Amino acid sequence: MFFLCLNLSGQSYQSIQVSGFNIDLIAEGSGIPDRAAATTGTTFDLSGAGKEHVFYSKDFRGNANESIAPPLGLDPGRNYASSATPSIVYQLAEYAGNNALFLTSGTGKLTLSTPAIFEKLSFLATSITTQNITVKVSFTDRTFTNYPSISFPDWLTETGYAVKGVGLVNRNADGAILADAFSGDANKPNFFDCIVTLSATDKLKLIKDVEFSGMTSSMAVFAVCGVTPAGSLAAPVAKNATLATSTGFTANWDIVAGATKLQD
Repeated sequence: MFFLCLNLSGQSYQSIQVSGFNIDLIAEGSGIPDRAAATTGTTFDLSGAGKEHVFYSKDFRGNANESIAPPLGLDPGRNYASSATPSIVYQLAEYAGNNALFLTSGTGKLTLSTPAIFEKLSFLATSITTQNITVKVSFTDRTFTNYPSISFPDWLTETGYAVKGVGLVNRNADGAILADAFSGDANKPNFFDCIVTLSATDKLKLIKDVEFSGMTSSMAVFAVCGVTPAGSLAAPVAKNATLATSTGFTANWDIVAGATKLQD
């Protein structure tokens, strides 16, 4: 489970706790040879000539920089305010573990640990090529809506980025380029805000999960933020049931300030 967005004053951005990250794409730490391969699960741009890359953190120490800082890299604190949308502050998952939803085709899902209502969802993501991806938003009332043509920009796009110049490291040797060799520059590759704006009806429903489909090449989601509708209330939090018998039990939940009734 991961908290993936920080609360900010002004608009009501909520931390969204999700499960579903399926791979480690960020190399980190020090202490062993071929560190990038040892601390990640696959290459982002798959394999082949010029395609052996993963991302890395500023504390990464590999074959080419055993005792010095790398040229770029992701911050160890894992917090990033979006350059494109400064009111959004993402928090990436721990670098030592699955830290991305990585897809090349098919579908992939992120599930909210606590269903909640949002009028916008923003995914910190990147893609090998610009892709228009369908985001399926499912709700606790068993309905869903497909939001098609959500743009996931090419990682080398130098405008409209949320996080700039994250840097790359070779996970494996690539011809004359050695494992743990660095590439990228201060202008690219980049991560982007990929935003879904929910309909007037959907923004009043509790979101259960989001599913991505329509990929034709590599893409990855690293963090998620949600904007609550103005005047909305928090979802009630269930507590342990009491007075359980063979025929029933008493349900309990925390009081939600401002609520006048509960709805299934």
